[in-house]
Amino acid sequence: IVAMVALLVVSTLIAGPYGAAAVGSVVGAQILGALVMAGGSYLISHFLTANSGAKTPKQDDVYSVSLSGNQAKPQGIIPVAYGRQKRTPDMAGAGFSTYLDNKQTYHGLYCLGVGEFDIEEIGINTTPLWTAADGYVSPSDSLKIEIVPPGQPVTSYPTGVTVCGDVGGQELPDPYSATNIGPGGETSGIAWVGPFALNPPATSANRICLNFIFGSGCFAQGKKGETQIATRHVVAEYRLINDAGAPISGASWVRFFDKNYGLATRVAHRLTEYVDAPTGGRFQIRTGCVDAKITENGTNAIQWSAAWAFIGAPSTFPRVTTFAIQIAADQRFSAFNSQQVYVIATRKLPVWNGTAF
Repeated sequence: IVAMVALLVVSTLIAGPYGAAAVGSVVGAQILGALVMAGGSYLISHFLTANSGAKTPKQDDVYSVSLSGNQAKPQGIIPVAYGRQKRTPDMAGAGFSTYLDNKQTYHGLYCLGVGEFDIEEIGINTTPLWTAADGYVSPSDSLKIEIVPPGQPVTSYPTGVTVCGDVGGQELPDPYSATNIGPGGETSGIAWVGPFALNPPATSANRICLNFIFGSGCFAQGKKGETQIATRHVVAEYRLINDAGAPISGASWVRFFDKNYGLATRVAHRLTEYVDAPTGGRFQIRTGCVDAKITENGTNAIQWSAAWAFIGAPSTFPRVTTFAIQIAADQRFSAFNSQQVYVIATRKLPVWNGTAF
């Protein structure tokens, strides 16, 4: 501001009688003053721009992918195909995502049908990903496809996974207080999200997995605009339940997860937490925060985006062809959300030679 005021004074003097006396012309002095004003403004804006002191480090792009268009229908059947077909196969296992270093990896298992198949092409929507003739269309570490003939083990997908359908992005609320009174009149304690049944009846979970997302990042803004660390203390508990969903007699809540996150990022941050269950069983789980979220000069709001568990299951499927897909989300695959996986394949049929197939 001081520099602009000084420039205005100088340009006014040049355009006035002092400039006219120097150049011998009033018009010439006015033109010279205008040029000084324009040139000086450029130099001030270029070299003397105010610096807020904010430190904004380069952030990685955040990519996501979700292939949710191949869900199996209730009471659906495993297809028996004949001839060459292009189909969208049903999923043979729950699709789920894991996060490592804020990078998402999508995992899916698909059932092509009864028998063995000669697979020509696998793709998403109308985009081929792999062909029998050329392999991966665009070779990349971001994509892995495993074709599994009948009776062979699946190695790139954990077949014993169950996903809790009740968890889907709920924001963890502030703990109860005098200004945040609970439904039962609570003025202290954790405001839980849940409880939700984690695994189906007649199954036993041996590992619990939780996905959390800081959707707007997690940071505190300093007085000069710099990005500083913000924290959020998250806890989770489980309780044993029976096949009807009622708590087992004598079962109490067990805190199996307790972590105080500290981050300084202005972009979304995703993470997966794995916790082994000391005793297997059917669980209901709940999560909450010990501390309140930031209301100004930053954010630490956190969402519970998914919950899933390992329940143990056979890794082979007799008489059925399956294939597994792993996709690490990047710029290429981020366009594939809520899309369908397709396959072009021909069923291999046994041939009768006169005495046997």
